[in-house]
Amino acid sequence: PFNIALGERAADRLNLHGDIQRAAEQGQLEVQYQPIIDLRNGQATRSEALVRWHHPTQGLMLPARFIPEIEKSELIGELGRWVLEAVIEGLSTQVDPLPVNVNVSPRQLEDNTFAATMLSLLDDYQVSPELLAIEITELINLEDFAPFEDQLHVLRSRGVSVAVDDFGTGYSALTYLQRFPFDQVKIDGVFIDNIDTSPTDRSIVRSIIDLTTSLGAQPIAEKVERMGQVDTLIDLGCPYAQGFLLGTPAARPEHRSSDPLV
Repeated sequence: PFNIALGERAADRLNLHGDIQRAAEQGQLEVQYQPIIDLRNGQATRSEALVRWHHPTQGLMLPARFIPEIEKSELIGELGRWVLEAVIEGLSTQVDPLPVNVNVSPRQLEDNTFAATMLSLLDDYQVSPELLAIEITELINLEDFAPFEDQLHVLRSRGVSVAVDDFGTGYSALTYLQRFPFDQVKIDGVFIDNIDTSPTDRSIVRSIIDLTTSLGAQPIAEKVERMGQVDTLIDLGCPYAQGFLLGTPAARPEHRSSDPLV
């Protein structure tokens, strides 16, 4: 028999695919920026770009609601380019901007013109590559990661930073660090959640911080929501963190300021 729930999900996917093609043109998409904080002085050091969709019938949609479906089609390339250009254009309008991290889908990296396109956008808007970092998830299978390496090396050679996101939750965390010289390692929130109460989680995070630092990369704790977590991260020597306690997503990226956020 026909499964009504499955039918509704299929129809929903079709609607999303059709709607996303019009969303950018009609101003429904918005990039918001969540600050990444230097825990040593409480100041924003960079931010992460997060796309929001103001859907005309379904209201505000966060990435988890629509990105997984869009990623299944070629539309992720169009959406990814829109986000990249929006971020780079925004950087070009600021007098003294902070760097911005942009999430990049594996589907985007499958396009062998991705690096050239990003560098072209930076040139067009006269934005320094050092102001941009791309985040790729550690959940990408290492076999699938191999074809991306050349493009990532090209971007790094021009000054674009590369971050590994969700670190520690995949199957090949250490191999990732062995394979590629990441500039940032974002420690998945699953390890941060109970860091102030769980000795095991605290030991794991300490090991990640020490390893990352010894490799010359910046460790960044994700999903920080309590002061107990902040205090523990400071004790462990983690220099950077982000989360709703430290700063919520906003329409404008952080600029350089002497005013601490925490």
